[in-house]
Amino acid sequence: MEGMKKMKLWESTGLEYYFGIDGQEKAKKQTISNVIETPVEEDIKAFGLLLDQITPDTNKYISTVVVNKSRIHA
Repeated sequence: MEGMKKMKLWESTGLEYYFGIDGQEKAKKQTISNVIETPVEEDIKAFGLLLDQITPDTNKYISTVVVNKSRIHA
């Protein structure tokens, strides 16, 4: 297989939004699947703040983790 290029192909992007809950040490995670390949950071934050507005007052948006999956072919 010499001379063949290895290929890296994007498979999916997801977002994990984390919310602090009053009286609990561990943050609650909300997962969003099937996001565009390269979401804009400002849009990610804006969506987190929107989620913050519709959650109970005891929850507070903390952060977001972007999860990218790629497949590398030999």
